[in-house]
Amino acid sequence: MTVQPSQVTLEDRDDLDWTQLLDEYDYARPQRGELRDGMVMQIEDNGVLVSIGTKREGVIPSQDLRQMGEEFLKSLTVGETIQVYVQEPENREGDLILSLTMVQVAKDWETAERLYGDGGITRCKVIGFNKGGLLVQFNRIRGFVPASQVAQLHGRTAAEERQHALQKMINQEIPLKVIEVDRERNRLVLSERSATQEWRKAQKQRLLTELQPGDVLSGRVNQLTNFGAFIDLGGADGLAHISELSWQRVNHPREVLSPGQKSRLW
Repeated sequence: MTVQPSQVTLEDRDDLDWTQLLDEYDYARPQRGELRDGMVMQIEDNGVLVSIGTKREGVIPSQDLRQMGEEFLKSLTVGETIQVYVQEPENREGDLILSLTMVQVAKDWETAERLYGDGGITRCKVIGFNKGGLLVQFNRIRGFVPASQVAQLHGRTAAEERQHALQKMINQEIPLKVIEVDRERNRLVLSERSATQEWRKAQKQRLLTELQPGDVLSGRVNQLTNFGAFIDLGGADGLAHISELSWQRVNHPREVLSPGQKSRLW
């Protein structure tokens, strides 16, 4: 049997080798939600072309760029290495869509996950409320604080009183602890109650370590009882016995103190 010579020419073989190299180069196909380092290849009015090591360059749309601010856009240069977020690996037109603003959002989610893991405390501004609790701004992510996790509320607070209390907290910056993170569902839940408890625990430990006999402190009256007053010293409650409230005889602490009043004691 006669064997026919190969019909693949040297030029064809070079094309096949080049295609194989491209396939190998493109082994790590971009996935939605990934952060990639890329090089700016071209800057145009309708977007920026970025190479992230795939067969085709990705596009950062102009609307995404505008959110980064004019100063950033002026500083962007061809050849610069930037970090991008893969928003759409392939849209209807076959384009790879990238984002700069989502890079910051992704980093915020990473921060939230880290806080959840190590039990750290952060501070967020209250931006709104609803029947269920508070809306807070965690960097670029909107978080939720259930009413049950708001420190100043309790289970017996009337609905109208609760809504009024939540409304008064708008624009306040409060300490919070992350208690649930679900990036896929865009769900971030935080607790002021847990953060406050952690803070008071730490403050109590600090006070017990640092306090010395004879120290003069400022505090706020928390509770009055028949035998004295409990004073909040900024993390720990101290008891001022009724016999120590005045040089004169006192029948009840309310004669000299009232809840919420600031006092100095030693």
